[in-house]
Amino acid sequence: SVKELAIQVNNLEGTLPTELGQMTSLTRLTVRNNSLSGPIPTELDNLSDLEKLDINQTALSGSISSTLCSRLTEAFVDCGEVECDCCTTR
Repeated sequence: SVKELAIQVNNLEGTLPTELGQMTSLTRLTVRNNSLSGPIPTELDNLSDLEKLDINQTALSGSISSTLCSRLTEAFVDCGEVECDCCTTR
């Protein structure tokens, strides 16, 4: 099973796939420095082992649930675009 998905600086465009929520073994998800846009999928809440989330320097918007944020030991988000408890507590 995949534990870490690091696809930063790959000129990716489009939205973050909701199917990422099916990768329940993920502990780290890094998509920084891409042209990703649109809402952050609520399906990321299914990633109960996720410890690190890096969506900084993208055009993703919306919110990250407090449930997901409370699980993270590291969170890198653009707090101007994304609502997240991580922005005030991390």
